[in-house]
Amino acid sequence: IDKRIVLVVQPSLYDSFKEACEVEYKTISEVLRDFMYQYSKEHKHNEMTIEGQLREQKRAKKIDKR
Repeated sequence: IDKRIVLVVQPSLYDSFKEACEVEYKTISEVLRDFMYQYSKEHKHNEMTIEGQLREQKRAKKIDKR
């Protein structure tokens, strides 16, 4: 099942964004989906990097205790 998102933006921002999408021959939905995909991908990468750093810190503490 698809989800719907409702955004509240200034009319001038909407008009500018719509025009930019049209220049690229893309719908507003396509551009927003692409953005959401990229943002999610980057966030997940950052999350994994932070988790890896925390594991390394824990491992280093265990070695120090020996």
